Amino acid sequence: MSSTKISIEQLRKISRLANIELTAEEEESLLEKFNDTLDHVKLLEELNTSGVAPTYNVTGLMNVYSNDEDLPTTLSQEDVLRNAKSVKDKMFKLLAVLERE
Repeated sequence: MSSTKISIEQLRKISRLANIELTAEEEESLLEKFNDTLDHVKLLEELNTSGVAPTYNVTGLMNVYSNDEDLPTTLSQEDVLRNAKSVKDKMFKLLAVLERE
């Protein structure tokens, strides 16, 4: 069975994008696990599912939502911002939290 494999370069790019530092041993272990997973997916792709109805929920459980009328009154924007450390243009003012490459 021919299968798609990810390269060490692709694994390093994924770890960099996820901001996860990996040792050489962790890279080797994860590369093997990623490729094993891809092999299993490839095997599943070979299954004939033409007679199987699509499903999104196999448990029969359903979400239960409350009516909007049952919700408590929300705070006004002024009340919400009252204890904010810093406010600008009626919004919370924060320092940047994203790093740029």
